[in-house]
Amino acid sequence: MCPVAASMGSGDGFVKYHEYGWASGRGGLLTSNGRSGIELAALAALVQGSRVVGDPHVLVTGIAMDHRLIEKGDLFAIVPGAHFDPRSVVDQAVEAGASGLVAPGREADSPASQLVIPENVIRTGVARLAQQIYGDPSSKMELVGVTGTNGKTTCVYLISEMLERLGASSGRIGTLWGRLTTPEAPELAKRLARYVADGYRYTAMEISSIALSMHRVESLRVKVAVFTNLSQDHLDFHGSMEQYFEAKASLFDPVYTETGVVNVDDEFGKRLALASRVPVRRVGLFDVELVEMGSQGVRLRFRGREIFTPLVGRHNVYNLRFALEVMDLLGFSLDDVVEVIPTISAPRGRLQRVSSPLGTIYVDYAHSPAALREALSAARLAVGRNGRLIAVFGAGGERDHGKRPIMGAIAEANADSIIITSDNPRGEDPSSIASEILLGCSNPGAVKLILDRHDAIYSAIAALGPEDVLLIAGKGHEQTQSLGRQVVAFDDAKVAASAVEAVFGEVR
Repeated sequence: MCPVAASMGSGDGFVKYHEYGWASGRGGLLTSNGRSGIELAALAALVQGSRVVGDPHVLVTGIAMDHRLIEKGDLFAIVPGAHFDPRSVVDQAVEAGASGLVAPGREADSPASQLVIPENVIRTGVARLAQQIYGDPSSKMELVGVTGTNGKTTCVYLISEMLERLGASSGRIGTLWGRLTTPEAPELAKRLARYVADGYRYTAMEISSIALSMHRVESLRVKVAVFTNLSQDHLDFHGSMEQYFEAKASLFDPVYTETGVVNVDDEFGKRLALASRVPVRRVGLFDVELVEMGSQGVRLRFRGREIFTPLVGRHNVYNLRFALEVMDLLGFSLDDVVEVIPTISAPRGRLQRVSSPLGTIYVDYAHSPAALREALSAARLAVGRNGRLIAVFGAGGERDHGKRPIMGAIAEANADSIIITSDNPRGEDPSSIASEILLGCSNPGAVKLILDRHDAIYSAIAALGPEDVLLIAGKGHEQTQSLGRQVVAFDDAKVAASAVEAVFGEVR
């Protein structure tokens, strides 16, 4: 437990605790007399225009936006969503042990003590409260934040694996390690605080454009921010590529970040490097010599050293390049880092191999046009002289419609055989999604439509030849599929392995 000075305000924008310190185990703060919490009145000082309704001395030990995650002593933050009004579950949150509420604009219909925050800053306010309640954890570690359309997960994975192999414990936050790419602010602050309590000095995390736009990372302190690339995705949320770029670029501001690593081989990266308000290192493949690129990995030369990585594809050379730059900025020896790189394989769902006695099968998360192109290019490296590259993919429902025909065109241009199937159709008709993908194909008659994803994967594997490569794209690591209002178990790698066994017999 670390004591801190008593004060109602400070120059860094954080209220100081009165005899409070972080205690591991609960995820709260303990006073010297054993009671836990920060007074509601003290938290009110964080958000201009806020007011306390009820007892200002209520002690707060945590905060949650999901009433199902409430623990005794937590504030329940009433943050409206697109499809759900959390005011309808206030009573359940209080019954679960909420010590009080955070309400936007007007107080909730509840006898519980409340912190009422102006509605237009509810998300910013909740993020500030969360960071304060959990002890400003990002200031107690070296935090690496990775943003960009593609490569975030692999980049985070590489950095954290390098740290672990060099004896430095590292937290991980991102697509593979939680429900959201970047968690909501309360969950994010709590997880970072847990990492601090567990003695982690480093955390690598994905920071999505949506998280930046929705103020989930407000008050975060990032040591190194990485910009991987920008291509079409999420335009259903952002509206335009320019707004999408501005959301990503907002991370490169001293309010968040100390220094940046920016891919200047990317056109948007070039713009960012010029406009960034923090010092940036400009990176790309201009200082990398590609010696050999094949289905077993990549051999390259970088700063006088030969490096082998078992990761496949040109896009992974970029991911490796970003990770190398981050490790240098964190103070690690390049020689030490180079030594561990061959031991780091691809993360789950990123060109993940599925064992097969015939042909080569990859499962990949590629669900944007640029990612699909890169995955197909990497998969092509494993195709034999007389083999074919087969692509099975779809597009997510209730998401960016504009990318669907582009993905169809990319698949047609880069694969030899295409099967269009369902991805996560959600509330959309899978056949309508497939029709939009087909609009990008110049020869739609040559494309197979098998909307049942299970059947599509089985059909593709049944047709595999000895030199063929199958890329199953779109869902990668995901273990469920969203069909209408149903969420059913579905794992591409497991389905593919089952299909291999059914078609070829047991794989040894």
